[in-house]
Amino acid sequence: MKDSNTQKTDRIKILYIDDDLFNLELFLITFRNKFEILTAEFGQVGLDILKNNKDIDIVISDFNMPFMNGLEFIEKAREIKNDIPFFILSCSLKTDEIVKALQNKLINNFFKKPLNKGHLLNEISNYYNSQQVKI
Repeated sequence: MKDSNTQKTDRIKILYIDDDLFNLELFLITFRNKFEILTAEFGQVGLDILKNNKDIDIVISDFNMPFMNGLEFIEKAREIKNDIPFFILSCSLKTDEIVKALQNKLINNFFKKPLNKGHLLNEISNYYNSQQVKI
């Protein structure tokens, strides 16, 4: 787990969960100048971070992870905090499971890996003041 800053800032705080350490580091490097980033390597660690950081604004999770997949993680995470957007990432196209999660509003959107930086920034700006998210 990496915590870029434990003090509250006016930057949007994102929790990113992915079992691939390279992806975690790449996400952190790509977005740390725009957002406050917390990362977790496993779903359970992500749940613990969410419990201890009530000011998280957005959760982004990989779909394919050991122990608990991304949708299972988000189901549990929504029990902790349900008033923020949750996004899922996957190397594959939308599966039936992901389509169902979108239809049931478990997740707000789906992103295909590799993550398109502009697409993510546009999606975040849909949820937050565009002055906070400069593309």
